[in-house]
Amino acid sequence: MGAAQVSNWVKDDLAERLLGEGFIEQNERKWIRTTKPEISEIIEIAVAGRAAYIFTFGIGINFSPKFSRSGLKWKRTFKSLDFDLLTNPIDFREDFGRFVIPRNLAADGSHMAPRTKISDAIDYGCAVAFSYFSSINSICDLPKRFQELEDLPTKRFGTKNYIQFDLGYGIALIASNCEQHGRLRINRFCERYKVAADDVKLNLAIARAKALAGTLS
Repeated sequence: MGAAQVSNWVKDDLAERLLGEGFIEQNERKWIRTTKPEISEIIEIAVAGRAAYIFTFGIGINFSPKFSRSGLKWKRTFKSLDFDLLTNPIDFREDFGRFVIPRNLAADGSHMAPRTKISDAIDYGCAVAFSYFSSINSICDLPKRFQELEDLPTKRFGTKNYIQFDLGYGIALIASNCEQHGRLRINRFCERYKVAADDVKLNLAIARAKALAGTLS
């Protein structure tokens, strides 16, 4: 079974599973739901090497900029929305194998029917992701989730390898009335990726987070 057929089945199964849940397709393997204030819920079937896909999920903070080689960029359009808090099961979950989809099932060696193998991985991933999303109603619920992910034992890469982690964590902390701790996280991000502390986009995002914190006081 070729990679093109697997890709088509992944796209079809995602659409079947997510359209009725309020998600919108950003691309053929990435779907986003934007029904909660300031945040996006994201599911993506990511490439995991040459031989497999992996079901990933997480949260984006819509007003927090995204790091790129050319500097920070806004996530102001639907096409630019992306993760700040990403769970990749390969890095953090004992059951990561249940999230894996071989990209070429002919070479997989499995006795499971190809379509069933894809559907089972997507169904399992969606069940885990939906449970996770149900515990997050606003940006103020995110600091706990960032910390939980950081505290997990890692299988491969830890949160230090996730570029957006400290920036997103810092913004979420500031929005939750924890400005001192939030700025420490943002300073760590700036030092690691050589971002100027007076960057305009960064400071506009911090100002937005502080304004949100003010509504909770």
